[in-house]
This record gives sequence, C-alpha cells and structure tokens, in this order.
Amino acid sequence: MKNVLTQLKSLKKNKKGVTLTELMVTISIIMTATSIGSGQYDSALSAARDANRLSNIKQAQTALDIYNISVGQYPECGENQTATALCYEGLKNYIEPEYMPEMPDDPLNENEYTYKYYSDGNSAWIEFETEDTEDQSPRKFYGSF
Repeated sequence: MKNVLTQLKSLKKNKKGVTLTELMVTISIIMTATSIGSGQYDSALSAARDANRLSNIKQAQTALDIYNISVGQYPECGENQTATALCYEGLKNYIEPEYMPEMPDDPLNENEYTYKYYSDGNSAWIEFETEDTEDQSPRKFYGSF
C-alpha cells in the first residue's frame, strides 16, 4: 500500500501542466472549427440579406402598382431603358408616405448593392443585385409586377 502511495505522489510531482504540443493541438482544433463555422455564418448572413432585398422589392412593387392604379401610370424616370439608383431615390417623392411609409433601402447600404428603377410611364421595373456569387446578373421585377 505504501508503495502505491509513493508512486502516486511521484506522478503528481512530475505532472505539473500541459505540454506545448498538447496546447498547440488544442488551439489548432479550435481554430479549424472556428474557420469552418465563420464561413457558414457569412453565407447565412448573405442569404438573409438577399431574402431581405427580395422582400423589400416586393413591397416597393406593391406600392408602385397602387400608385399606377391611382394615377394611371408609373412615375417616369431613366433613359434608354436603363435603371438607375438615382431614379430609385426619386421614387420617394412619389411613393412616400401615401403609398408606402418609407421606401426600403438595401440592407448593406453600400454602393455595390443598390436598388435601381426605370419607367417610361407605361411599364416599370426595379432591379437589384444579389450577393450570390454564382448568379451576379441583376434581377429585374417589372411593373404590373
């Protein structure tokens, strides 16, 4: 019995902490798990912003359709069937607050992702770009949407 106790005491004295190798392995496992998780988190945020953009545009198109029914045409803006962000900002003068309390802005509010509008009075569309890297072509939503 004494022999076992002395062996346990000697083991306890020799083992004072973790080795550098154990610490490095633990840190590398944590870093790997974090990098995998952060990539998925960024993808989820991007998809959520794209869904928000689609929802914003559908709300704006509803307000434009109500405006078209009331006035008989869409607010005119743009040249050569080119949608611009400036035209979208100009919609606020026609739509707010009677047809929609506030025209939505892009979730990121950066120049890269903006809503664009074009109308010749008879037809109209709003377009936006998604953060989806596979499909970078602008998505258009037409009047009488």
